[in-house]
Amino acid sequence: MDVMNSTTKYNEPDSDDNDTGLPTLLESPCVVLVAHNGIKFDFPLLLCELLRHQIPTTIFKRWYFVDTLHVFRDLNHHSCVKLQCLARDTHTDPGNAHRGLDDCIALCSISHIFANKLGISMKRLFSFYLVELDLESSIAQLTTLM
Repeated sequence: MDVMNSTTKYNEPDSDDNDTGLPTLLESPCVVLVAHNGIKFDFPLLLCELLRHQIPTTIFKRWYFVDTLHVFRDLNHHSCVKLQCLARDTHTDPGNAHRGLDDCIALCSISHIFANKLGISMKRLFSFYLVELDLESSIAQLTTLM
C-alpha cells in the first residue's frame, strides 16, 4: 500500500500558486491511501487490524482511497492489470512480487509512467479515482467475517 499525504502540496506546472515550485503546507491536510487491489484487500485488511487491536477507526472517515487496479483497468483496456504484468509492460523493475515495499516502489513508478503518458501529474491522475469509505458498511461486513 502506498500512502500519498498531501499535507505538503507540490505546485503543479499549471497551478496559479506561487511559481517557485517549492512545497507549501496546506491548512487542512488530505490523506490519500493508494494501493493496487486496495478496495478488496489492503483497505479492508487495514480496517480489520484497527478493529482487532481496538484502535479507533474514525480516521477512515477523513481519508480518501485510490485503488490503482481501477485506474489501470480504465487506462490499459486490453492488457493484464496485475502489478507484475504492468511492471513488465512498462519496463519497470517489479522487485520481489507481493513484498510491501517492492510493490509500493513498483506501483509508484508505473503510476508515474501512466500519468506522464497522459501528460498529467500522478496526483491529478489519482484525483479522478478518489473514493471515500463507507465505514459503517465496511465494519459490518468485516464483523460478519471475524
